[in-house]
This record gives sequence, C-alpha cells and structure tokens, in this order.
Amino acid sequence: VVVADEREGGVRRALNFGHTVGHAVERATDYTRFLHGEAVALGMVASLDRSVAVGTCTPALARRAVSLLQRLGLPTRLPPDVDRHAVRAALAHDKKRADSLAASGVRFILCAGPGAYADVWTALSDIPLEAGAWRTAREDSDPCP
Repeated sequence: VVVADEREGGVRRALNFGHTVGHAVERATDYTRFLHGEAVALGMVASLDRSVAVGTCTPALARRAVSLLQRLGLPTRLPPDVDRHAVRAALAHDKKRADSLAASGVRFILCAGPGAYADVWTALSDIPLEAGAWRTAREDSDPCP
C-alpha cells in the first residue's frame, strides 16, 4: 500500500485509521502515558464512534471491532483523567488539518464496513472523545465468536 501510494493520495489514507486521535492523545499526554499502539487503539474507537454516528458503520460491526481491541489488551476508553481539552487542542495541530470558513477540521478515516473505509473531512468539534451512545455498559461481553 505504501509503495503504491507514497503521497497518501488514495488507498494509503486507510492506514491513518485511528492515527488522527491517537497522535493527539500522545501529544496531550506528553508521549509518556500510552504506547503508540495503545493511543492508536483509542483513536480507532473514536473513528468507530464517528462512523456509527454518521451511518458508515453498523453498531454491531463497531462493537465487534472494539471487542477485538479489548481481547488484544488495548484500551478502548480514554481514561477520565486525560484532559479532553488538551487532546482537542492537539487535534488542531494534525498534519491532515483542513480549514474552511466555518470551522477547522481534519481528514478523518471512518469505517465503512469490513475492509472498507471512508475518508471524510470532519470538524474538530465532531471528533468524539467520549464513548458513543451505541456502546453499552455491557462492553465487557464478547460479541466475537
């Protein structure tokens, strides 16, 4: 994928799934609290939350993906002591940032089904940092066979 799309003009963008928020979490916590993969997992969950909210992904698929991350021992909720304002401020420094007259945003990779993605401009204020409503208190149950 990287060789075929060295400048992120197409399919390589899919590799950014989870990285936008993940990098912001790393920056907001001074690169000391989370390993890169843990921060990206948190970003993947934020992307899944947004995907469900805009209808590109079903809640069932998002729950399955979160369950898989949990089974790998990765975090799926931003701890309450992580400063959300610092994370949102860090999002404003993302290399994929885009400005419009109305708001600032970034190119955000969403889940559009198994093995599929959507590359959408998303306002910074629309990037979820809290668990989406589709995620239930029974998150510890495993929907994966």
